[in-house]
Amino acid sequence: MVLWVAICLLAVQRVSSFSRNRRFEPSSSHSFGATALSASSSSSASSSSSSPLERREALRGLGSAAAAAALATGGGAAFFSVPPARAAAEATQTFVDTASGASFSVPATWERKESSLESGARRLIVFVNPKDADENAFVLFSPVQPDYTSLGSFGSIDNVAATVLPPADFPSEMLEMASKKGSYVFDYTITAPGEPKRHLKTAFSLVPATTLVTFTSQTTESRYKDPADSAAATLKANLASYELNPPK
Repeated sequence: MVLWVAICLLAVQRVSSFSRNRRFEPSSSHSFGATALSASSSSSASSSSSSPLERREALRGLGSAAAAAALATGGGAAFFSVPPARAAAEATQTFVDTASGASFSVPATWERKESSLESGARRLIVFVNPKDADENAFVLFSPVQPDYTSLGSFGSIDNVAATVLPPADFPSEMLEMASKKGSYVFDYTITAPGEPKRHLKTAFSLVPATTLVTFTSQTTESRYKDPADSAAATLKANLASYELNPPK
């Protein structure tokens, strides 16, 4: 199944739980067959130096990660252009991961939570809007084999896009995809059973031979399309702020 879609939707559920209860509840199963997410109430850093992913699993994870992505503005430069509204009016906080060189900014009021997945093999950092848990951003760090030297190791952006959307019984739509700033970037919507339609934006990048880094920001489609709402501008700005500068 599409592993990253499952991770994404599980993250949404856990993020919602965190917003209400200040902790993530573990889940033993999911309709997409994903590994459960869990975390304690206190944030704790976990190492991403666990056993690398197998090639097939990594490809599936990467393609699925694209399923957690988005960009609704269309066109190449729009993928990473910073909306003026954010630059002028919204205070931000910046997350920096020194091990991978990944960084991004989100609104200063968003709350952070960190969790390990699969016994520490993967690391998930979540930032959530405390006023609306459906509006959030998260970055997933997944170890890869040493022979993964570029995103091309997973195939072209079209190859990866073919694995991005969930099964046909889950309504979804790919809106845009591009290769920018060393990342594969995907824009799409997805609707899970019992959940509102979501708009997601993801940048998919690689620290050669060590770590696959997937950054996603999302909100509900209703908020994204509301011209009076700032959600669309926030998502675009979150993605625009993402950078990966691996240490030399």
